[in-house]
Amino acid sequence: MKKFEITYYWGPQGENALDEEMWKAVAECGFTTVPLENGSCENNITALNLMKKYSLRCSSLMDSRIRNILEGSIQYTQAEIEEIVAKVVSDYSVCDNIDGWWLYDEPNASKFELLRRVKDAFGKFSPGKEVFIDLLPTYANNEQLGTAGYDEYLKQYVETVNPLYICYDHYHFQNGQARSGFFANMEAVRSKALDAKLDSEIVVLLTKHMSYENISKSQIEWEVNMALAYGFKRISYFTFIITEGLEADGWKNGCMNYKGEKYQHYYDVQEINKWLINLGNELFSKNSEAVFHVSKGTLEEGCEKYESYGDLGKIDGLSLLVGFFDDRSFMIVNKKYVDSEYGSNSFTLPDVASKLDYFDASQNLWKPYETRNADGIYEVTLGAGEGILMRVR
Repeated sequence: MKKFEITYYWGPQGENALDEEMWKAVAECGFTTVPLENGSCENNITALNLMKKYSLRCSSLMDSRIRNILEGSIQYTQAEIEEIVAKVVSDYSVCDNIDGWWLYDEPNASKFELLRRVKDAFGKFSPGKEVFIDLLPTYANNEQLGTAGYDEYLKQYVETVNPLYICYDHYHFQNGQARSGFFANMEAVRSKALDAKLDSEIVVLLTKHMSYENISKSQIEWEVNMALAYGFKRISYFTFIITEGLEADGWKNGCMNYKGEKYQHYYDVQEINKWLINLGNELFSKNSEAVFHVSKGTLEEGCEKYESYGDLGKIDGLSLLVGFFDDRSFMIVNKKYVDSEYGSNSFTLPDVASKLDYFDASQNLWKPYETRNADGIYEVTLGAGEGILMRVR
């Protein structure tokens, strides 16, 4: 990845992709690079030109010829794959805002070898461009994964596909409660990405669909801040648009619907993206060094309880996540996400005796942190789902 990006999965497509007002709304919501799905080559080129008017780049372009290779019943030779990929790349050569190509969503491990072959073909004919593959989450069963467990799934993916980065989706809020496994999934992907020296992207829940919640703005912030504290370099929301078919199935509160109507989540995401781009840019060049949980309860698999680390030392408080980076900065996130008096979370930093700075993401600059309690100890209060990036001077 070349820089921090904010994107989504499932945006304007078909006739919607030819509506300039749609792309204007995407840009005004604060997205920087976005996928282009389910259009003919002719319509995709028209959409790419409309996107360019609003400085939008295409993170991953979906072309039916590539989908046919990966999803059809025909067995292609490598020479045939390369011939198709070369034609696809040539057909879109008139557009200069394509950053990558869309390959597959949630593959079974049995697809990995074919994905590698298609990825290699794009590397040959479209060098320097990404290919998008979105992996399954930990709550997928072994039959869906095609392996004897999630760690093996990640291992086979990295070794077989040799990807440019790791992307996966995990939808945390379900049936009126938070499903378990969100942090275990982050731990597994973070660990594998660090081992393989790869960047990582997460697709988080936005839209109410099936059994998934109609989440609040604080819950969206919670998802985003957790990903940043874990060192993820790109944030993706699911979904931007709700098509006519999805609306008929009861999907609600994405960013927009196919009629061009904006949901509340459009405005929530727009506000979040204003500070997210600044904070993401600040963090992009930093490498994740360690992640801990400040908690009395049992932690998810792979998670480590916080005692004391680096310049920060001890924390007097609970229900927090702390991510440390290789420049000695650290990000603290409130694990509470419910908007009420119980969502506010205060804690103190008794071991920080020298000066403390924080990154003001709204103003995009570092500032001295001044708040102390009556005993002169640094005290921090975070609202539901909020995070703060800090460093000791």
